Amino acid sequence: MVRSHVIEQKKLLTLVNEAEVRPCGFNRGFSFKKIKSMKGWIKIHRCLLENPIYNCEPFDRTHAWIDLLLLANHKEGYFYKRGIRIDVKEGQVGYDIDSLGKRWKWSRGKVERFLNSLENDKNIVRQKNNVTTLISIVKYKEYQANDKANEHQTIKQTNTNKNEKNNKENIYREFQHLFITEDEVKKLLDKHTITQINNVLNDIENYKQNTKYKSLYLTAVKWLQKNEPTSEGISPEEIKARKYGYIN
Repeated sequence: MVRSHVIEQKKLLTLVNEAEVRPCGFNRGFSFKKIKSMKGWIKIHRCLLENPIYNCEPFDRTHAWIDLLLLANHKEGYFYKRGIRIDVKEGQVGYDIDSLGKRWKWSRGKVERFLNSLENDKNIVRQKNNVTTLISIVKYKEYQANDKANEHQTIKQTNTNKNEKNNKENIYREFQHLFITEDEVKKLLDKHTITQINNVLNDIENYKQNTKYKSLYLTAVKWLQKNEPTSEGISPEEIKARKYGYIN
């Protein structure tokens, strides 16, 4: 039995040496002597962004790069920040350093160093302005190209996820995992002004715990209701101001 065990061990070592694979426990990981090619690809659906496991831990560099690819606009759109319209083209990410740091659980400096590295390697190009920074993915369409063998099957697939909804409706405002469409804003305009709506959207974006919300429209409805005047025509803000003696 001992001899048989030794023979099996020798066979295993021979296979390992032929493949030149190092056991995972080694610090150097594993390596293959010859890799013919790295052709082919896998599809990563944007619904992955909504999976709790996706954001449960701080990101590493690979995770952050994949996140940028998933966050990039798949078509032209726009959003408002500080009341200013920001146009976002296909392949662009409308997140500033602070937003990415919060999302990735990184410091501001770490995000800056990572983006600088991507830019130096010509993977991204950044366009900065006074309001935000747009990140353009270099050769974005190559990440979206369909394999010819799967093209027919891909066309037939019907997706009911949030990204498919984006293809059918115009996005009025989008940040992190939340978005609100122009049609939904029109519904809010039945009871509120556009200034009130934009102010509430700004408040939600700046709210540190906004990751717990699943629908920007429903969240905006609730927040706007909280700010509605009382039966006496006094807003909640005015009530607070009177309580603390700021106004008579």
